[in-house]
Amino acid sequence: MNPGDLVRMSVSRDPGVGLILEEPVPCGPHGNRERVKLLWLDEDEVCFERVDWLEVINDRRKND
Repeated sequence: MNPGDLVRMSVSRDPGVGLILEEPVPCGPHGNRERVKLLWLDEDEVCFERVDWLEVINDRRKND
């Protein structure tokens, strides 16, 4: 998961599409989980979401 990738939330019934803005960062009490800053395109909202909840749907590196 890299900046520029498009993602959707795999645990949601109605997953919107988000754009990854920054590299994932460790979080949690022991730093064993990761969150990533993304822009939800349908809501125009920036959030930090858990990486393990997201699915890449358009890997930007495939087009480089």
